[in-house]
Amino acid sequence: MEHRKVCASNDKTCIAKICSADMLLLMKSCRHCNTAFSPRKVEEEFCCHGCEYVFRMINDSGLDQFYDLKQGLATTPVKSRPFEEHDFSWLAPLFEQAEQRGRDEATLDLALDGISCVGCVWMIETIFARHPGSIRAAAHPTQGMLHLEWLPGQCDVEAFLREITQFGYIAAPKDQKAGYGEQQKLLGRLGLCGAFALNAMAFTLPTYLGMPRDFMFADLFRLITFLSATFAMLIGGSWFMKKAWRALQMRTVHIDLPIALGLIAAYIGSIIGWMMDAEGLLYFDFVAMFVFLMLTGRWAQQSAVERNRRKLMRDTSIPEHVRLSQTPKLEAPDRLEHWPLNASRSSGGIVEDAAAANRKALSNQASAPLKH
Repeated sequence: MEHRKVCASNDKTCIAKICSADMLLLMKSCRHCNTAFSPRKVEEEFCCHGCEYVFRMINDSGLDQFYDLKQGLATTPVKSRPFEEHDFSWLAPLFEQAEQRGRDEATLDLALDGISCVGCVWMIETIFARHPGSIRAAAHPTQGMLHLEWLPGQCDVEAFLREITQFGYIAAPKDQKAGYGEQQKLLGRLGLCGAFALNAMAFTLPTYLGMPRDFMFADLFRLITFLSATFAMLIGGSWFMKKAWRALQMRTVHIDLPIALGLIAAYIGSIIGWMMDAEGLLYFDFVAMFVFLMLTGRWAQQSAVERNRRKLMRDTSIPEHVRLSQTPKLEAPDRLEHWPLNASRSSGGIVEDAAAANRKALSNQASAPLKH
């Protein structure tokens, strides 16, 4: 009652505090990445479709121990990573060199984007262990690196890398960060689509300024505008269409779906208008400019996400000890050993009847074999 009386006296500070408290009550934590977000509906549990898809994948694959290891740590939202199409043509020569170097086992070091916690380390190593011919995988969150070892000629490394992309982890050659490579590709598309948009606008401008339909170069201007919009659709529009189509194949509605549908409708409508000689249906300049603006927004978003991810990687600390919900029962003389990458062999022990592993071990080790 006392609080209500103070607010009734038009105290702006009190009203602001109440509004802030109400906003906090409306916020939710994403079930996958634990990022705080404002749900549009009461039943919403995820900050984005990417997190929802990965959460379902993790549970369907029997990898739900990921969340026990993650311990509620807030990580970067997945966003559109699982729906993006990635080119692994760079892997073939590296894979061949690795198999030629190793007789008993082949090794390969890669850059890995999207890894941020102990749970990520465990999940990547567990997924690799399920592939025939695999020996071990060692993921390094702080360095953004992945070390793989497998039996030559018996392991499909590309299939493994494609599988982990569905969980939001993107691999690339170790001298090229995955996020940076994707940004460079998008930047190349952005530059070309910017040129096409300017071209389309330049040759449409005379029409807006009152160029008569029977002008000798009117048809040529329309043809150039059509070609500019067509190239913009092929180079820039296809980027949205592929991601939207991949999301539909995974039974998920992606944010790029309305963009793709809008572009297709405007482009087809403009072609129909051109064939019917209907000026009111010609939107080739809009198609080219819209592709350019959408790519600009997406490039700016990816750049911001990448900057935030790197900052999070620097600020996020891996807990010194992690308590597992299900641990193997070890009794003397059983011994649990791990082989960290670039470190001498060391051993783990039992602490208060629960598994306790230090940060260095969980960051570097692969699945630890149990020796008797």
